[in-house]
Amino acid sequence: MAGRKGILIVDEHPLFREGVKATIARIGTFVVLGEAGKALEALRLAVELGPNIVLIGVSMSDRSGTELTIALQRYVPAAALLIVSVNSSTNFIADSFAAGAAGYLLKDAIPEALLHALDVVSQGGYFLDGPVSSDAVKRLTGLTAPSSQTGPSRYEFLTRRQKQVLQLLVRGLSHKAIGEKLSISPRTVEGHRNEIMRNLDLLNTVELTRYAARFGLIEPDRGDV
Repeated sequence: MAGRKGILIVDEHPLFREGVKATIARIGTFVVLGEAGKALEALRLAVELGPNIVLIGVSMSDRSGTELTIALQRYVPAAALLIVSVNSSTNFIADSFAAGAAGYLLKDAIPEALLHALDVVSQGGYFLDGPVSSDAVKRLTGLTAPSSQTGPSRYEFLTRRQKQVLQLLVRGLSHKAIGEKLSISPRTVEGHRNEIMRNLDLLNTVELTRYAARFGLIEPDRGDV
């Protein structure tokens, strides 16, 4: 393994994982350290194995690919995160980069494109059907330097309870589950959510998750690993 960069493959479909492993085995640049079919298993293996790259399929039963990307960015910040998906929506791709992805590749791409993507992100670059500059990705996702009106300063005006609710919302918990964790009613959770959205000038949970990822406001749940 000396000199080769380690990869963790995460996708719920075993056949897809086998195909990726076969493609990677054709060259000697990378080595597969492990594979996972679920997000929580992926988090555990990522911490245990310390891969250079995590290749992420976005469809999993226990957590979305975007949520996993955000969590991996917190647990293994040195790893490059490459999303592989059937979704070609510009908004979805933008959300993936905003969550911390270094690359985005469609699942029907030819094997050579996968190897090219791995090579680009392993060297610190960004990949989107070809290498693009970090400035281009920032323009795509709106990750340019925030103004004082939209940055963390607004976050500081949230109450302690609202910050707790925000942390749980971006982890994908329902209003009922958040209420049970915080010993409050789902209606109260909804009220806090509405106030958070109003105070941060956001429209929906997707924007809230992007905001939290953008400013590093998501705290890892150590109980998930």
